[in-house]
Amino acid sequence: MGHGASLMVLLLALVLAPAKPQEREHWVPSKTGTEDIQVVVFHHAFGSFDLNREVYFLDVEGKDPSPDLLVRFKSNRPPVKPRSAAKRIRRLRVIEEIRDKKSGVLGVIFFVGKIRPKSIDELEIEAGYDCGSLCMGVYTYTVNRTKAGWVVARATLRIQS
Repeated sequence: MGHGASLMVLLLALVLAPAKPQEREHWVPSKTGTEDIQVVVFHHAFGSFDLNREVYFLDVEGKDPSPDLLVRFKSNRPPVKPRSAAKRIRRLRVIEEIRDKKSGVLGVIFFVGKIRPKSIDELEIEAGYDCGSLCMGVYTYTVNRTKAGWVVARATLRIQS
């Protein structure tokens, strides 16, 4: 094999070689990438549960979502608001409901936690919903990167009441 052919084989080996495991373990999407993942998970949750609520509230790692994330839901029906626009109301001393602070209508809090990369093209994220007493679910979402973007591959139930 000539010098040029050897060099070409070496270059192909470097290009086609899989990434080192430590490189994959520390990969984290950019802020925009993170928000893309959160949007996909929220939309999946919105369409997966028939909760019959008039407003959705979003919680990202225990806080309100960024304005950039929230604006991505501006045409959603039911309307989407930050978690801080919700209040927990206790009725009959044992029943709790999630309600909009301004209008008083029934709502549900959808939440997402921290992203845990599994590989460069797959990650897990804890997410779920809370709509009051005996109305909640926590799931582990597996999200995969495709040519079209991030997609939910599966949602595994962890806790439900």
